[in-house]
Amino acid sequence: MTTINEAREAVYERWRVQWAASAFSTVPYAFENENFSANPEAERVRVSVRHSPEVDATLGATGFRRHTRHATAVIQVYAPPDEGMRTLDLIAQTARAVFESSSFSGLRFFPASIREGADDGALKQFVIAAPFDYQETK
Repeated sequence: MTTINEAREAVYERWRVQWAASAFSTVPYAFENENFSANPEAERVRVSVRHSPEVDATLGATGFRRHTRHATAVIQVYAPPDEGMRTLDLIAQTARAVFESSSFSGLRFFPASIREGADDGALKQFVIAAPFDYQETK
């Protein structure tokens, strides 16, 4: 059985392991609702999980009802101005690869998207959205 918290923790653990092994392991990151103390003028990443409304469920006795939960891993990548787009593109592609089209811990990820986000102060932002689903039995 996977719960909201188990799904979130599985996403965070996957991020920790994959990011540490990536070419951008020195780029600091924070998870949602954590204090972010990185240099405000340097590259950085924030990872969060957003759940969507439930639409799929089965009927049956308690302990046998399966609910398909839908969520998205959202990765916000920030880079300072005047560096061009190459570094931001590479960090965003590396972040997307952590989750895109993968399955682990009962989570099933689909193709992920990269889009330009609203700038955060002087920093340029890209947003990666990696949708996934999982089953919860009740």
